[in-house]
Amino acid sequence: MLMIISIYFLKVINRIKVYLRKLYKYFNVEVISQRGFIPFPNKEYLLVELKRLLGDNLESVIMSANDEEKAKILSEADSTLNHFYDILGSGQILNSPINWSKDIKTGYIWSHKFYLYIRSQTPLGIDIKMPWELSRCHHLLWLSEAYILTKKEKYAKEVAFQLNDWIDNNPIMYTVNWTCAMEVAIRAINWMYALLFIETSQYFNNELSDKVSRSLYQHAFFIRNNLERQIPYSNNHYTSDIVGLLYISSLFERTYRGRRWKSFALKQFYKEVRTQVLPSGVHYERTVSYHRLMIELHSYTAYMLQRTHIMIPSDISELIRKMYFYLNDYTKINGNAPMVGDNDDGRFLPFIKRDFRKHNYLLDTSSVESLVTSSGCSDIYNIHSKSKIIYTDAGFAALRNSNAYVFISNGSYSKCPKESDRIIPTHTHNDLLSFELSIYGFDIIVDPGTYLYTSSPIERNKFRATSKHNTVVVDGEEQNYLHDKNVFTMTRNVKNNKLQKCQNGSIKGSYYTLDGKLYHTRTFYHNDYSLIITDNLVKAGPMHEGKMYFHFAEGIEPIIEHSRIIINIINKVITICSNNTGYFEIVEDTISPSYGVLKYTKTAILHFMFEDRIDIKTIISWN
Repeated sequence: MLMIISIYFLKVINRIKVYLRKLYKYFNVEVISQRGFIPFPNKEYLLVELKRLLGDNLESVIMSANDEEKAKILSEADSTLNHFYDILGSGQILNSPINWSKDIKTGYIWSHKFYLYIRSQTPLGIDIKMPWELSRCHHLLWLSEAYILTKKEKYAKEVAFQLNDWIDNNPIMYTVNWTCAMEVAIRAINWMYALLFIETSQYFNNELSDKVSRSLYQHAFFIRNNLERQIPYSNNHYTSDIVGLLYISSLFERTYRGRRWKSFALKQFYKEVRTQVLPSGVHYERTVSYHRLMIELHSYTAYMLQRTHIMIPSDISELIRKMYFYLNDYTKINGNAPMVGDNDDGRFLPFIKRDFRKHNYLLDTSSVESLVTSSGCSDIYNIHSKSKIIYTDAGFAALRNSNAYVFISNGSYSKCPKESDRIIPTHTHNDLLSFELSIYGFDIIVDPGTYLYTSSPIERNKFRATSKHNTVVVDGEEQNYLHDKNVFTMTRNVKNNKLQKCQNGSIKGSYYTLDGKLYHTRTFYHNDYSLIITDNLVKAGPMHEGKMYFHFAEGIEPIIEHSRIIINIINKVITICSNNTGYFEIVEDTISPSYGVLKYTKTAILHFMFEDRIDIKTIISWN
């Protein structure tokens, strides 16, 4: 009872804070946000502090990139020089002169108004993530790295120009780029690295140093007053806020506000690691994409704390280490990650623009990302472990041998909802007992991904639906009910059971739908040349219509031959057959390997009917 009362009061306090923020509209926030700011005497003083936080001699790390990575950096930098941007599936689009408040896909421009009134007035079909992503300023990393690689001043000049331009055109609290504290936090840290990388340039002068320092201080002020804390559990947004506040406050420790911000942020960072990372090491939002983002946020920050001689509690280090273990286990033979749950291509510090599905740079101790972020630290977290197979508390399993890889999902909801909660805020999809399959390093059956968030509720829910995953739908019933307005919630309709390993080595899971009274049990048995899936479906009543879905990766061309699915790839024949008397159908479909990107593919559907109960054995074999 005491817990319920405390949660209620915390929610009330959060609501009061929202109303108080509106008062900033009536005050000179430019002045208020810089109160207590102590300028650095010159750029050399700022550089000393940046090196203390971010590391010294980073130039040599960038120079150590391999030829392919250097070519990628220079290519992205040259595109940015010409103001061409490829953001969240947009393709290369010219945005010149730079408009920081523009959705470059649609051309829509957000007006300059007080930040609390912007998000609610964004029209349907317009993606607010577009200007947010541009204003994270990841491209400034590539420009500044290109300066290191070539020593050509044109790259540093563009960094300086864009920093000045952004600050001039985005007064605090008055554009779309001040509507989300997470974006503010990530932008600030990308600026810090970009400045450090152009330290020797003539365009990094005392004037730029002072202007950016003042803006960074304002960034910290904004974050502290707009924390995206949720009650009782927060998410990746709040962690990003805290990480941003921790970096910036460490830069301004000599100010009274800076010391207060840092004391608060450090405690909250430890608290959120302990809360948001499950004992197994899986981030509790249960999406692979956000797990990668959280590894970057947690481990990069832990390295920064080590550089500043802050002793990190052993349990925090162990939880971060376990996060790497899980990443190692979910990484496929070809280096790709499964697309389970939501994704928005979110990165913290993408020193090299990589295929969104590649997370294994975090496991490579010689990667540019690992070397830059761990600079000056005696210990690193990205170490390998023996495969765990089942992550029981998260509801995931990863099976592999020399020929194939299988990832199984039965994780239900994000965070830790109570059993009594019917409405669940979540980043997960209706993917219970769904799976991904790679054979000989080729993706065969995949999770179709996410595609879009708020800009299209219809497409959003299409990619969250049960039928968009490699599982079974009976009588059209969704595993959980999806909302048209709040597209980050579900209405609970299932009770699922934990995955477990059987004596013969198979993996078994099940769930029960509350409304349709469907019991679905699925068992996966995996060997060198086949994956055997056994489905047991129980639902009282006559003649139920069932559909079993298999979503194929891009480039896979299945055909139906003698009541089987046949796939020819790399001189191998893959077959999918069933003991059921139903029939296979192949339909045109789509997947989204990256946010905003749509690829046309094929999906196989096994249609079947049953009364009361049915057992189906599906064998996917390769030779």
